[in-house]
Amino acid sequence: MFDGIPVEAFRFYEELEANNTREWWNEQGNGMTYRDVVRPAMEGMLDELDLRWMPMTIYRPHRNVRFSSDKTPYKKACGAAGAEETGVMHYVQIGASWVMGDGGGSGLRTSRGMYRFSSDQLLRYFDAVHEDDDNVLTRAMASLTEQGYAVGGAQRLTTAPRGFSREHRRVELLRLSGISVSRTWSFDDPAVRGAGVVDLVQRNWEAAAPVTDWLAEHVGPPEL
Repeated sequence: MFDGIPVEAFRFYEELEANNTREWWNEQGNGMTYRDVVRPAMEGMLDELDLRWMPMTIYRPHRNVRFSSDKTPYKKACGAAGAEETGVMHYVQIGASWVMGDGGGSGLRTSRGMYRFSSDQLLRYFDAVHEDDDNVLTRAMASLTEQGYAVGGAQRLTTAPRGFSREHRRVELLRLSGISVSRTWSFDDPAVRGAGVVDLVQRNWEAAAPVTDWLAEHVGPPEL
């Protein structure tokens, strides 16, 4: 039975940060640690999730470096994602916390949202934001931010999208190319060290509902 994420899984990614080479991966059993500790920990956690979140796919550990200036061969986190019928995605990862934007060490991250709108989703999103005179999305995002969640999109337009004024009162939302709700814990937080991490992950996906429900209603899944 799944009884939590072992500390060895987090330590693996702390060491990988400093030794991201094929030589390190292949020597001294490091690749075996991924195979025998890291991936089974992720699989064990996913096996305990409610069926409504399934199926989920674990991403492979190797990076595609063909078109990247960063040639390090391995991802600094083990992540898994699931797609919902509404177009919303949910995601969980264990790994280097600097990947998650909160400094050194390693930890756990949950996230849920639409991470990058497709072209047709983006048009529906623009229209919905423009017509959201009650500021439903703005208020939902602000409430979750006050609760300690990271809310927003990583990629932004440099100005307002075509057809919208730079003076639009919701221009900051119009500049987003995706929206997600995320939360991160350090690996030494007791909340992530036992079997209760499964409920922790699911509660935080559920907490994103004020934002993800708005996205599901007004943006929906890609149609192209």
